[in-house]
Amino acid sequence: MLVVIIGTLLVSTFAILPDSLRTVQAAPDDFTFVAAGDFGCSNHQNSDGFEKSKEVLAKMAEHNPEVVLGLGHYSYQSSMLCWHDDLEDFPSLHSTMHNSAFRPIALGEHETGCDSSSSDSGDCEGHFNATGRTDFLNHFAIRDGFTFYSFDYKGVHFLALDTNVDFEVGSAQYNFTKADLEYASTDLLTKWIVVFFHHPMYRSECDSCGDNSANIAFRNVYQPLFDRNRVDLVLAGHVNAYERFMPLTHSSNNLSQTALIEQITDHGLSSYSDPRGQIHVTVGTGGRPVNPWSGFAPETANRVGQTYGFLKVEVKNSENRIAGSFIDKSASPGVVQDSFTVTHSNKFADAQYFEFNGGSEVSSKISVPSTPSLQLTQFTVAAWFQTNYDYGQVGNDKKRIIVNKGGFNGDGTGNDMNYGIWVDYGQNGGKIQAGFEAQNVAPALRETFVSSELKYNDGRWHHAVVSNDGSALRLFIDGVLATGTLATKDVTNKLPDNTGHQPLKIGYNSGMTSDLGSAFRGNIDEVRLWNRSLSSQEVWAAYTGNINTAGQVLYKPASRPAPNAGPDLTVAENAPVTLNGLASTDSDGSIFSYAWAQTGGPLVALSSHTSAMLTFTAPSVGTGGAVLTFALSVTDNEGHSSALADSVQIFVSDSPNPSPVASAGSDIFGHEGSVISLNGSASFDPEGQSLTYFWVQTFGPPVSLDNPTSAVAHFVVPELNNKPSPIGMAFLLTVSDGHQSSRDTITVTITDHLFPANGSQFRDIANDTETLSLDDSFTVTAWVRTTADTGSLDGKTPIVNKGGFGTDAENSNMNYGIWMDCGALEVNPDCRGGNRIEAGFESSNGTDVFVETPIDIAYNTGKWYFVAVTFDGYKLKLYVNAVQVDGRTTRLQPDSEGAGPVRLGANSLYESGGVYQPQYFTGDVDEVGIWNRALSREEVASMYVSREIDDAGMILYDTLN
Repeated sequence: MLVVIIGTLLVSTFAILPDSLRTVQAAPDDFTFVAAGDFGCSNHQNSDGFEKSKEVLAKMAEHNPEVVLGLGHYSYQSSMLCWHDDLEDFPSLHSTMHNSAFRPIALGEHETGCDSSSSDSGDCEGHFNATGRTDFLNHFAIRDGFTFYSFDYKGVHFLALDTNVDFEVGSAQYNFTKADLEYASTDLLTKWIVVFFHHPMYRSECDSCGDNSANIAFRNVYQPLFDRNRVDLVLAGHVNAYERFMPLTHSSNNLSQTALIEQITDHGLSSYSDPRGQIHVTVGTGGRPVNPWSGFAPETANRVGQTYGFLKVEVKNSENRIAGSFIDKSASPGVVQDSFTVTHSNKFADAQYFEFNGGSEVSSKISVPSTPSLQLTQFTVAAWFQTNYDYGQVGNDKKRIIVNKGGFNGDGTGNDMNYGIWVDYGQNGGKIQAGFEAQNVAPALRETFVSSELKYNDGRWHHAVVSNDGSALRLFIDGVLATGTLATKDVTNKLPDNTGHQPLKIGYNSGMTSDLGSAFRGNIDEVRLWNRSLSSQEVWAAYTGNINTAGQVLYKPASRPAPNAGPDLTVAENAPVTLNGLASTDSDGSIFSYAWAQTGGPLVALSSHTSAMLTFTAPSVGTGGAVLTFALSVTDNEGHSSALADSVQIFVSDSPNPSPVASAGSDIFGHEGSVISLNGSASFDPEGQSLTYFWVQTFGPPVSLDNPTSAVAHFVVPELNNKPSPIGMAFLLTVSDGHQSSRDTITVTITDHLFPANGSQFRDIANDTETLSLDDSFTVTAWVRTTADTGSLDGKTPIVNKGGFGTDAENSNMNYGIWMDCGALEVNPDCRGGNRIEAGFESSNGTDVFVETPIDIAYNTGKWYFVAVTFDGYKLKLYVNAVQVDGRTTRLQPDSEGAGPVRLGANSLYESGGVYQPQYFTGDVDEVGIWNRALSREEVASMYVSREIDDAGMILYDTLN
């Protein structure tokens, strides 16, 4: 296995940004990565393993990859020594691997270890023994039990999964994958998503490949997650051959490995543009003897047998393209046995946009009433558009409007074009035109238009801008001045007709409500209007997503409703099931209608297909159960439908004897030396059978349980001896009726010393202005719990802060802090039930730069939460329990000139008898830390999970002892 990472690693921020920002971002650098599995070195005399694997590695090195993905089966001995020896023959790869911050390897069953008690030199039947596995994981810095992980590099999000451990819904691996992909798919820094593991989801029939049922089970669980989160490429090994599939998606349960034609979304064999689904590639060709093919799967695009090699992927971020090649180990530079490309549009494939069909169904709804601010003489108009349609008309029907005010109608002052952008067909055949009609010249001279030289009805997203500064009219396409002499026009002494009161309309003629001849066909997004002429530098910045809003008088992004089909469920056969789509949202209106469809599994009778909530009875299933999948689409009150359906999976289990229900009780808080009672008495059996109980500790400082086989067990909290607190402990309760069993977990949080904020006191923990005043980057962390409502209309109660909440005067603003807030008043008018966590800073002029937890989740639950806020000078992020819940970017800097202390439990600016309110916090605070740098996501997670604290840049850490 080999990991090679050169250059700067871009760690995923998991930032969730609004769709309105999803325009073209500055592209990361291009780079190359390679992948292969099944090197299978055994000993130096095995020419089918050792020699060929070294030849494959040598060929990899010739291509200078920056990342190398290992797909499992690195050694067939009891340890990795022979694999390590192979790597040492390639010093550049070996040294780069050991300088890397990440270890992109997937584990096969030969790396899972075995139960043999033989010596370390024993064969252990071709698997690592226990010592060999431990050495392997330690060598690549992987924690046992956490062999699934992700990392980011130059715009690519890599996710490694483990097909040898529990992967079912609800497992640790499934929950991690679901959260990881949901964040990555909405992160603007992520251009591509690549998933890799050992056992392939799909394969043709081959000799000695073994049973494929487990691989199909893995596919049925994870393929829907890949579909929902725009995964691009899926890599696997295990089969000692090379095979690539056409883009695939999940369509139903219990698919056979050769009956997948309904899943193919693009039947092209080598070139794909914005394909739906993923391209799966098997690359088990690192050195083990190859598996001959015995059948051909219909979804296969290409496959190669009887050879050894690797997959090379060139990531062309500058071209929104990746290019893959399978290269065998033959003489330099290697023979390309297969190649493919995947291209993305400039805009996200799943972004929202206005859709037009050349008629009135959608366009008649996108109209902005005229106001004085929209009646302009100097202007800039901008819009994203996409079309591949050529109307082929040469008469009045040739102008297909993107955006306009005034429109094309009867000439005369008050009835002419104030400004607009359109596609001109006919003789111009798809060129872009823009401009205005003048009010102060002869009718024959009124049309003042600029035009592109090139055609843009090519099916790609383009950014069109027209600007008028009173002397020149200019047309920009994709950030630069359009080519050709007609892209600029002298407009000296020409005034646009801004006297009309027609609305600004997107997608059709502003001047004639019944004229569908000018209706656009294609997609439009992010229409903007300024009352000034943007410079060429500002136009380029707008194209790359950096908008100068000075003078902006209109911004009209597309807004489509977002369906939410609810969480995946596990139910018993014949049980009633409810599907709930009430969590679906529409940002600028309301949901008007729902449309449910069953897309997989045994057919069931739905109570409704058009209700927000519906019910059905789970079918009877055999051993192994079944998976039912349902898709929800929604339409809003303006007639806009969701861009993508949301899917939900219902896992139906075979349960002739209902399982008992384990209940370990509510989470507990205690102090060192106290006696804790674990009470499982609320557990029950649906059929009333008697239960047996068994308690076991799964996490935290070890303790001795009395009566671990009783419903109620006790233990004494150990002395913490000034260890960082709070410290978590976890206990697992298993109950059984003699046939079926179930489990539940309870968490016990123990503390030694903390600051009890009672709503009328505070604590200053430091007041070193020079050290603690931070102006370019910071991290603030704290453990906190409360059951109190924020309760005031101001609603902000500081947990930890420096600078405080003041009058927005310079030097009287928040330098940094974390606090509770009652939430938006329009949602919680009495500030009850919406107690959220907020954090951030204020600039020197009092501008709020805050991040916050969702309004619909309250944090005044009495539970301990680990809160961290980081700022690196550009990105502000908020983490709760090591999961990023909000993020934003800003060029503002914190007001670091104030002299207030770092204060717990109240406003840092408050002084007795002063003008500022104390805004007391009620609850407990512990383990407050401050750094003069932004901690990484991994460092935050390490503090939360393992209590490991990196003191680099730490300027304060108070355990409150």
